[in-house]
Amino acid sequence: MRNVNHLNVDQRIDMTALIHGKVHGSAKRRRMLTSHPLADSVASAMDALAKIEDIVADGCFNHPDKLTQDKILTYALALLRVRECAGMAGMERLMNACDALAVTVSRLIDDRTSACHAKCAALTQFVTHAREMILASVNPTAIFSSLPHVRQ
Repeated sequence: MRNVNHLNVDQRIDMTALIHGKVHGSAKRRRMLTSHPLADSVASAMDALAKIEDIVADGCFNHPDKLTQDKILTYALALLRVRECAGMAGMERLMNACDALAVTVSRLIDDRTSACHAKCAALTQFVTHAREMILASVNPTAIFSSLPHVRQ
């Protein structure tokens, strides 16, 4: 919840600036320190995605019977962090993907025995797809120029 409060504070600062036309000194310093909020948000999203990659790297998602409740909860928290960072960076497509995957994760939290290879594969493949979405949001033309039928 600490991050949610931080977001609310920043929103209040922005609203204060809009209403009163001025920004407090601490807010000015914070804005000067974060000169590229989009770049910071993208870096945060990549860091959060690396956490998910570490979780699936140990192979527990390859064997659904060995999947523990702790691993599922850790994955869920990391997924929430990716979604939060995607929201700060304005990556709506990634936010929607996180929301869609959250349904599968919540079902696994409710009933770990419902884990199957298809669900675990979806959780594992999310890392690759999310990374592509992040990179596409940073440089949209890079995706199209890499396709063979689009090159000129």
